[in-house]
Order: sequence, then structure tokens, then C-alpha cells
Amino acid sequence: MELTVWAKPAHLASSRFDEDDHFIESSPIPETKDGFLYFYWPGGFREYMTIEEAKAAANAEPWGPIRWD
Repeated sequence: MELTVWAKPAHLASSRFDEDDHFIESSPIPETKDGFLYFYWPGGFREYMTIEEAKAAANAEPWGPIRWD
């Protein structure tokens, strides 16, 4: 099984959108150490503050641990 970790700019965090996917400009931008949030696929779109957190979550999945390249 192949798994991919993706990074996206923190200013596009899902917490900055309402349930109808409308952007809420006044919502705070999550503070991360590098300005990005991370998620992995397959596995969902939960956002993590660091790549290390995303990898740890992926390793904890039923199919883990992952052999990372």
C-alpha cells in the first residue's frame, strides 16, 4: 500500500471554512513551526501541525507501521 503525506499552507486550514465551505477571513490562522499543515492519504484529511505528527498518526493506523522513503 502506498501512502502520501501532503502539506498545505496553514492559511488554508479547514478550520477557516464553515460547513458550506465558505471561507471565514476573520478566523485565526493556525500557528505552525513552518507555516504548513500536513495530512496523509489514504487515511482521511485530518490536519496535523507537523509532518512528524502526520507520520506518527499514519504509523498508528491498522495497516501501520509505514516504511517511509
